[in-house]
Amino acid sequence: MAVAIPLVVLIGIQSESPLPDIPLHDIAASGIVFALVVVFAWRYYEHARERKTLARLLERKAQYEQDTTEDSQTP
Repeated sequence: MAVAIPLVVLIGIQSESPLPDIPLHDIAASGIVFALVVVFAWRYYEHARERKTLARLLERKAQYEQDTTEDSQTP
């Protein structure tokens, strides 16, 4: 929108001038690929963080269960 609106205004003002030769398809394709890479990287980061959190919680649970069984076995 930031590029399209001024371009339309310029075309309307100067109808004799030709359209600029900008490879819009290449720019759009590059933007889409960049966005996909960013989304993939973010999802991988979230997955790794969740995996670490789950491992930490399971470790705490195992430690808690070990502590409670030791406490219950002492007379």
